[in-house]
Amino acid sequence: MSGIRQARESDHSVLVECVRSWWDDSRSAEEARELSLLLPKLFLQHFARTSLLAEGPDGAVHGFLVGFHSGDRPDESYIHFTGVHPGHRRQGIARELYERFFALARAAGRHQVLAVTAPGNRGSVGFHRALGFEPEPGDAEAGGVPYVTDDDGPGRSRVRLRRRLGTDAGTASPFTVRISVRGYETDSQGHLNSSVYTQYAEHARWSLLQTAGIRQSDLLDKGVGPVNLESTTRFRRELRAGDEVDVGCVFVRSGGKTFRIEQSFHRAGELVAELNSVSGLMDLAERRLLADPRPAFRAMTPDPRLLGL
Repeated sequence: MSGIRQARESDHSVLVECVRSWWDDSRSAEEARELSLLLPKLFLQHFARTSLLAEGPDGAVHGFLVGFHSGDRPDESYIHFTGVHPGHRRQGIARELYERFFALARAAGRHQVLAVTAPGNRGSVGFHRALGFEPEPGDAEAGGVPYVTDDDGPGRSRVRLRRRLGTDAGTASPFTVRISVRGYETDSQGHLNSSVYTQYAEHARWSLLQTAGIRQSDLLDKGVGPVNLESTTRFRRELRAGDEVDVGCVFVRSGGKTFRIEQSFHRAGELVAELNSVSGLMDLAERRLLADPRPAFRAMTPDPRLLGL
């Protein structure tokens, strides 16, 4: 189990050594040394409060994140560098570091978090997308992902990633619906079946639309329908029969054809699960997504604020 704390200036030499040793399986010693140059001491001299370390019980560093709030763009925060020890990967450490940074950004009044990665780094792009980041437009593509040529100088092309922040995962969403867990929805261990979380989330989404004045029949009359393109669920605590769970729902504009929906599951104020999805509004006759779903939603609802409009 890793604990997360705020970084300190004195951590700099440790992090430099982490970069040099953690990446030596994929880079030469010289390449790893050059990578460590991306972490000059000034980051921890000036941005320690927005940088984080994950440590084991023995104080060994399991992961780190270096980030900051933009001084010129008051709505944005930026994640500069993240790393996880090879022996502690796939344990949720990077996700937890990112979520802690999201909370810092929200507390500072920021609504967007930016990051970059290298073109063709499918693992990094997939990780960021699972956390709600979307690639920004570029002048070239690699594997269907746009990137900006020479963005950081000659030969340093970058995929620009942006994540729009909704509500804090630790607080209730603006719209919630309460659901009682039924016994027949649990599995052989007495836990709420994982597939039922998806059903609860969909129920909350439809309830939000109805509260906003949009019925299913209204959508059909307009010849459109919401479609789910991608969903990611994170389970934090178990739910059992008889539990009362508040399922929250927030629409977050992603840009272009899609929008993001962030959903939280709370039991007695405790966060037990999160489900984030990417959706669009389909033209049912053309069988393709609307180029911009906002005008259609605005035309149907008397309260567009519920839909993030």
